[in-house]
Amino acid sequence: MRLPAAHCGLVGLKPTFGLVSHFGAGFGAEMTVDHIGPMARRVEDVAAALQAVAGYDELDPRQRREVPESIDVLSGLEGGVKGLKIGLLREGFAEPIQPEVVEANLEAVRVLERAGAEVVWISVPEHAQTDGVYQTLSLEGSMALFDSGFFGSGYKGYYPQSTITAVGRLWHDRTDLLPARGKLNLIAAEFVRQTYQGGAYAKAQNARAGFIAAFDRALESVDLLAMPTTPTVAPEVQPVATEPRQLIEDNLSRNWIVTRMAYNTKPTNYTGHPALAVPCGKVGGLPTSLQLVGRIFEDGLLLRAAYAFQQTVDWDAYTGVEPLNTEAPVGAVR
Repeated sequence: MRLPAAHCGLVGLKPTFGLVSHFGAGFGAEMTVDHIGPMARRVEDVAAALQAVAGYDELDPRQRREVPESIDVLSGLEGGVKGLKIGLLREGFAEPIQPEVVEANLEAVRVLERAGAEVVWISVPEHAQTDGVYQTLSLEGSMALFDSGFFGSGYKGYYPQSTITAVGRLWHDRTDLLPARGKLNLIAAEFVRQTYQGGAYAKAQNARAGFIAAFDRALESVDLLAMPTTPTVAPEVQPVATEPRQLIEDNLSRNWIVTRMAYNTKPTNYTGHPALAVPCGKVGGLPTSLQLVGRIFEDGLLLRAAYAFQQTVDWDAYTGVEPLNTEAPVGAVR
């Protein structure tokens, strides 16, 4: 029997910022930290999807011209990890974190080490300092788009008028339909704006160069950074509360802007470095995953390392997909 979809692992790639056009996906969130990228059951499918959609798009106001017209990540997918240097990011294993998540991630890196990679510990203190700047950007940036329109303003390009108008009407005429956390985020953003008059947002934007430089320096000494994608296994789906106060409290605890769950994923949203999540085990039937972070526009190297890992382990057991041509049940990784 196949495991429920919630128990199955997916490979997810957050490409280098701007490598995949955001046009058509809309915004609605702070433009400078919002990413889109492919997800699939297998690494080669993620690679094929990325290769199909990556490239410069003059309709995307967030892209810079250094974005290539196209990329080739499939031809080097089977290059393996021999000779690669992987840095285990100390800050990525910071408490609080589930011991089982640590164990699963370290074992995944040991798999890559046995496949020929060199593994060292490395530190990037800025990783642990991202929360404050990220929250400020996300709150005020989302508020700015709420005020100016779904696609923002101030850039030369195509503005899909009908979409902007329709979303604008919904946002401003039917604000009651927004989820509780969306309303609270807007209230918090307005408080920050009135308190600092835009200064907090500006400071958070200006600090970005230092954070990018810190990760760039780390990636000069290693080829990839490795850490848990999240500090806990995937959370179980909880019933939706009906009492208003409980609904607000539940939404606050699940708010991706402030939740601890996104501690290891926020930094690359902020710096723009590519990051890839690859399943590396299950704890009590719930999945956990290893996150690999690479240099700007070296998304192919992330996929290559993840593919080497996929080829080395019992992938069906890791992802919860029933093996083909067998009646044996899918077992737990450990």
